[in-house]
Amino acid sequence: MENIAKNVVCLNDGENFGYVIDVAVDFETLKKEGYFVVEKETDTEFFVANEDVETFGKDVLIVESSDKMKFFDLQRDCIIGKMVIDEDGNFYGYVQNIFFAKNKLEKISTERCEIVAKNIRQIKKDVVLISFSHRRRASKKPDVSNDEKYEEQMPNEGQSFSPEKISLDMNFYVGKIALEDVVGLNHEKIVGRGEKITKNIVQKAKKHGKINELFFAAKNSKKI
Repeated sequence: MENIAKNVVCLNDGENFGYVIDVAVDFETLKKEGYFVVEKETDTEFFVANEDVETFGKDVLIVESSDKMKFFDLQRDCIIGKMVIDEDGNFYGYVQNIFFAKNKLEKISTERCEIVAKNIRQIKKDVVLISFSHRRRASKKPDVSNDEKYEEQMPNEGQSFSPEKISLDMNFYVGKIALEDVVGLNHEKIVGRGEKITKNIVQKAKKHGKINELFFAAKNSKKI
């Protein structure tokens, strides 16, 4: 991802503090406000504002010192993982990445397409609502090889569409066996195939923005 999983380095002592787990965005203005960072030693979450970032490079985010990190104990509301739909109920996938130009949201991408900022109408709790002039679809269609699958998942004209709801209830996951690996940021394994899911695993999946993957890994599993 363009903005996620970069290492965070503090200039004053050269410490590799942790890594970027999420981007803070003002949903009204679509401007970037800063970054959410996880400290690698304690797995504690911090926030660093745009003005406190010295450099945001291809692989590393640099700040002057760890004093610029502000402890963050509130629930994050991020774009990554939100469902993307248009006003007719057509489903465009889940947000996988966000791109900025001079701290202004430029576009988002899902597993199916890319959508430029001008087509984003509202960002709500669980969904990004989009619309296109002249009934145009997203700026980049899926690969031809995936067209058949894509069309099957899109609703027909006049047909209602009810995407599967991802459960955020801890009790849904705890005690089930993961049917596949779930890997987080910086290639950190959240849970391995055949491993029993615990509360700590669910919390880590949420922190890494991988609750969708954990849901499907546990969906058809029984509790033990």
